Amino acid sequence: MFLESLYTKFGAPQDARVGVRMNHRGLAGRELSAASSSRQISPRSTLENEVQSEISTVLGTMNESRVEDVRKLLSPMFRLFDFQEFHERVYEDIVRKFEQGIVT
Repeated sequence: MFLESLYTKFGAPQDARVGVRMNHRGLAGRELSAASSSRQISPRSTLENEVQSEISTVLGTMNESRVEDVRKLLSPMFRLFDFQEFHERVYEDIVRKFEQGIVT
């Protein structure tokens, strides 16, 4: 959301392509568990230390593609934790609440 707002304020055209690369490091020995009591997952750990993900999107469609973009960026990390995957509706719920200022 910040990236979208920043580039728009700088006057970037809405059809501009935007690349985002995310690195997660220091994961080895970490445990993945649910932050919300409404989501039940068994705690899982990983031996892998890092993962990188990357997306390319269009500035003018970032609002529409936000949930899918977040999924593409985070799912490689979650898979390190015993192949954990989340349904689209979980991403939808978390992202839409975050847009409203609610962290779950």
